[in-house]
Amino acid sequence: MLLILSNKTDHSTSAVIKWLLHYKTPFRRINGEDDLLGVNIIMNTNEGIRIVLNGQGNENYDLSHFESFWYRRGDLQIVTPVLSISQYAVINTLKREWHKLKEFIYYQLLLKKHLGNLSKERDHLKLQSLDVARSVGLRIPDTYVLSDKRTANLLATESEFITKAIDNLYSLTINNRHYASCTEMVNMGGEDVEEGILCCPFLVQRYVKKKLELRIFFLQDKLFPMAIFSQRNDKTMIDYRNYDNIKPNRNVPYILSKEHNTKVLNFIQKIGMDTGSIDIIVTPENDLVFLEVNHLGQFGWLSHNCNYFIEKHIAQYFNN
Repeated sequence: MLLILSNKTDHSTSAVIKWLLHYKTPFRRINGEDDLLGVNIIMNTNEGIRIVLNGQGNENYDLSHFESFWYRRGDLQIVTPVLSISQYAVINTLKREWHKLKEFIYYQLLLKKHLGNLSKERDHLKLQSLDVARSVGLRIPDTYVLSDKRTANLLATESEFITKAIDNLYSLTINNRHYASCTEMVNMGGEDVEEGILCCPFLVQRYVKKKLELRIFFLQDKLFPMAIFSQRNDKTMIDYRNYDNIKPNRNVPYILSKEHNTKVLNFIQKIGMDTGSIDIIVTPENDLVFLEVNHLGQFGWLSHNCNYFIEKHIAQYFNN
């Protein structure tokens, strides 16, 4: 049986489940929004380990009944007692206890046949992935992490730069308005960079002109590349995620050269991920420049536009 951890609104999970039903693969799904009521663990010398997650409405998940695990999205949550602010230290202690317990549960799940890894996603460093890409022979943009105006001024006359988050993309809501981080052009010598010492270091990269962008979904050693023609649209020229719903970008299958295919596979192996999405720029000179890897990247649109049937491949992986 397969155990799936995801979110209620993840359409890709639901699409894979349709194929699991087609193959008659037994599964159960836990959504990160559904609080667990408790956890019971029995461990002894003779019988080994038994872990039971107590869900809502008498839904229990005995992990010994599952042969495989797919981490798609979300996290295991547990109902915690309501305490007063004066018991802040107790609350923090309980949170640390639950965090360590979850680490052990995930450790046990990853001993099974699996796809996805929450700790890989949490511990993933954008700068680390750039370094790994460079080490396997992929080109990367010139990258700088700066902390003050003076250093930024040294780069101001050299060329154009973009800025992006050092961590993964984040979003927040203020006064009922939704905001999300994205990649933007930055004026290194202008008002975009304030005088004096900045509140925290920020990342900039030398702007790379593009012929097109690649989004490559990978599943173990299988690559599913898609070309995104985003360069001729002012809205998506810098970041294709600034979607233009009126005039959407053209997305088509793409064939990597044997050399680049090998380099991408070497990157995947060295970074230690079994599934995710890689973003790459193809320059006007047809060079490939690695940008980043996203462990939880959406693959439904890529699968649909390129007729890759990625959902079927994932279901087959757990059906074999």
